[in-house]
Amino acid sequence: MDRQRFRIWRQFPATVALAGGLLSGCVTTDTAISTAKTRLAASESATVIPRSLSGGYLAARQAYRGRDVRAAANFYSDALSRDPEDLALMRQGFLMLVEDGRMPAAIALARKVYPLDENAPAVRLTLALAAAKDGDFETALELIDKLPASRLNDILRPLLGAWAATGQDDQAEAERRMAKVRAMQGFELLAHLHDGYMAQVRGDDKAADEAFALAAGRSTHPPLRLRIAAALHFARTK
Repeated sequence: MDRQRFRIWRQFPATVALAGGLLSGCVTTDTAISTAKTRLAASESATVIPRSLSGGYLAARQAYRGRDVRAAANFYSDALSRDPEDLALMRQGFLMLVEDGRMPAAIALARKVYPLDENAPAVRLTLALAAAKDGDFETALELIDKLPASRLNDILRPLLGAWAATGQDDQAEAERRMAKVRAMQGFELLAHLHDGYMAQVRGDDKAADEAFALAAGRSTHPPLRLRIAAALHFARTK
């Protein structure tokens, strides 16, 4: 994967985590990042696989209640091996794999779920991520644009779409989509931060300067993510 495509692709999961954290009431992007990392932390406990489908399902639910995401993912995977066509098991197993950070396995399961449930937002987002990683930004855009309406998706649709358009070197389309994010009250800092990232990908240092300055001006205590991004940018360009 070339460097530019990697820089675009890696923004997809970070953007989902940040936007989700902000919508759920986090005050800063620092908090959103911390929340996402905590949710994705894998348990190191040993997993004893049950001997029946119902046993695996019940064990998975109990493990998740105990916040042992790794064990829950293992139990759902075992249950699916016994009944691979069960859509409910596939949905739950997919979510546990995502939460446990096992993205290759999650993507493989998402591809099985999608034909049966095209409206599942997390499945669409995961497949959009996979498409972007492969450099197929056209498919990523198609998946993103069909996300069902919700508070989170109404932010992710233009923001992730702008990144996919950036991957296609379509600056006009990226700008059209980012204008929608900037117009959302409470998300101006997030929009300017990503304006800066996109400018860096394009090699437009002046636009990045302006975007990071605008982002910093939205808060008296700029979040860590912004401070790091701006510091690295100005250290390189000044």
